[in-house]
Amino acid sequence: MKPLFYIIPGIKNNKIPPENHYKDKVVCLFLLLLFLFSSDVICSQVPGTGNFSYSNVNKRNEDDDTLEVRLLYDRAVAAARSGIHDHTENGTEFRNAVYYYLEGLKLSLELNYENGVQLFYQTLSEIYNQKTDLPVIGYEELNDTFPGNRFRDFQYYRNKKHFGSLDAYIRAAQTLRELNADEQVYLLDYWIGLIYFDWFNYPRALKHFEAAFKNDNIKSDSLLLSDVYQCAGASFYYKGSYDSAIICINNSLEIPAAMKDPLKHGIALSNLGEIYYRKSDFSTALTCFRNSHDQFVLSGDSACISLSLAEVGKTGIALNQYGEAEDALLRAMKIAGNLDDKAILGKTYYYLDKLFMKMGDYEKAYYYLNEFSHVKESLQAESISGFFSEYQTNWQNEMGREITKKEGEALKRSETTVELNKTRLYLLLLGLIIIIVFFAATYTYRLYRLKRRANIYLTELNRSKEKFLSIISHDVRGPIVGFIDLLEPLNRQIKDLSPGQISGHLDKIISMSQNIKLLVDNLLEWTKAQQGLIECKPEPFSLYEAVAPDLEIYRQIAGSKGIRLVNNLKPETGIVADRNMIRIIVRNLLNNAVKFSGKGDAITINAFGDGDHIVVSVEDTGIGIEPDLAEALFDEGSDVNTMASGRRNSGLGLLLCREYVEKCNGKIWVKSDGANNGSAFFFTVKTSQGSWIKSN
Repeated sequence: MKPLFYIIPGIKNNKIPPENHYKDKVVCLFLLLLFLFSSDVICSQVPGTGNFSYSNVNKRNEDDDTLEVRLLYDRAVAAARSGIHDHTENGTEFRNAVYYYLEGLKLSLELNYENGVQLFYQTLSEIYNQKTDLPVIGYEELNDTFPGNRFRDFQYYRNKKHFGSLDAYIRAAQTLRELNADEQVYLLDYWIGLIYFDWFNYPRALKHFEAAFKNDNIKSDSLLLSDVYQCAGASFYYKGSYDSAIICINNSLEIPAAMKDPLKHGIALSNLGEIYYRKSDFSTALTCFRNSHDQFVLSGDSACISLSLAEVGKTGIALNQYGEAEDALLRAMKIAGNLDDKAILGKTYYYLDKLFMKMGDYEKAYYYLNEFSHVKESLQAESISGFFSEYQTNWQNEMGREITKKEGEALKRSETTVELNKTRLYLLLLGLIIIIVFFAATYTYRLYRLKRRANIYLTELNRSKEKFLSIISHDVRGPIVGFIDLLEPLNRQIKDLSPGQISGHLDKIISMSQNIKLLVDNLLEWTKAQQGLIECKPEPFSLYEAVAPDLEIYRQIAGSKGIRLVNNLKPETGIVADRNMIRIIVRNLLNNAVKFSGKGDAITINAFGDGDHIVVSVEDTGIGIEPDLAEALFDEGSDVNTMASGRRNSGLGLLLCREYVEKCNGKIWVKSDGANNGSAFFFTVKTSQGSWIKSN
């Protein structure tokens, strides 16, 4: 192309002819304007080059080929931002972002331009907004109406923000393999694994994480290798493979470069603690959570500090370390409150409720349960509102891209589009109102249920308190008064009494002491049962061997009253139940039989088969029970007055028998033909394999 002074008349050699001077000036000005206009049009027809092409061309000390690579990546970003697709307009061909960044990658590999490959990954990350935050595992299902997976799905929108990145990453990985550059694919495998992880497809995520850390090139990037191990551990955790998860996270902790970052170090320790917690190794879990808290303190991340304190409190509850648990949870609640982090605040309220329930402070437990319900409902409403807000924002961005791409067509259809958008917006608002009304109604109903359950619970608590006071005032006071009535005459007349009379008094004192001891034991067991602290641990054992020590004790007590105790149990009688509960049941039934039998009566303990169960009976020939009283004997809500030596019996031992028999999946009942005809108590337990007993 000739220089400008060759094509403009009168310019060459700076000599302007004197003739036609005015005409030449006009022609020169016209051609200069035409040249500038043409240059601007040419630049504007190339997508993404309007503002930066000249600056890139004028960069010094850069090779033309590497400059072309950078231009291709810049065009890819510009095409992505403008929403340009492959098409031809007014004779000009426009290409999409995928075309430009793949061409840049091919040229980088052809030139062996290592920085160009890094620019390729930076371009992908910028276009598709790739997120690589480390996962923090351990979102349990907080209750039956709002499961943990749904909670996590509402709270984290990362799995909704990939915008087609999966297809782009798979295509890019395929291009690298076609160009024999498999060693460069590890980062794409990691990103693809993250997408599947965010979509809860953990088997596929693990497949790509494994491909990433098996790539030799990743060893040079220890920080990325640590992240891959942590994400693989989280995937194994959500699959339920806890041992594999522990191995992966320990591999991450063995990388020194990653452990220099206190935030990453703390997340790894927190995840490891959660896995040990799920394996019920609470001591190891507590150590991990404490160490993670120390790392988070070094990082200065208040949200992570609050989360680690909540985990320490949760584990302290499991280990019955209530003091440390309460301190950690209250500190976590304070930090989360200052941050207005409702997710961590709700988690803290949830475990404070559990803590005070176990400590028996039901008023505080109810308070934190109510606070947890409020926070959870607020999170639900905010999550749904945010979901619709994001949907509206994405929709508006799409409209903006359409207007940028085809401005002329969009302007012609603007009125129709606005009306359509208004209709959509009205529908969205209507749907949002319906959802808000639904959640408000649900919240009101759940609040009503919560209050009703609280009223029932308080009623039961009052009834238990009244029962407890009744036991203290009658069953405990009566034997102690009788104990004093026996000791006072003995103390005054001991010099006048013969050894036989003293021995008789001592026998009565011993018998009454046994009754008081059994009553205190029953009172303690009943209190534990009411608090839910008794757990049935069934095991196979011999009924004969289990109750033999108690039978010997009551044989002596019965003998002192002239009562015969007959044991018809066989050594081979095997049952499956809680050994301690069975002993308490038999002990109470024997005590009742001895208490309500007199001289010359007999007590018999027997067992016979009934299908896959064994029926154990304790029969006596004592004073018996009236039929109407027998029906209410095991009713916790009524007091049964049974006359025996002028004493009133509250039936605590029989209530305890009923509760323990039911915990062992059995039944208990009584038979009696009326007063002075004796009585028989029966209960059933499951027989063990190999047990031999005669059916009756």
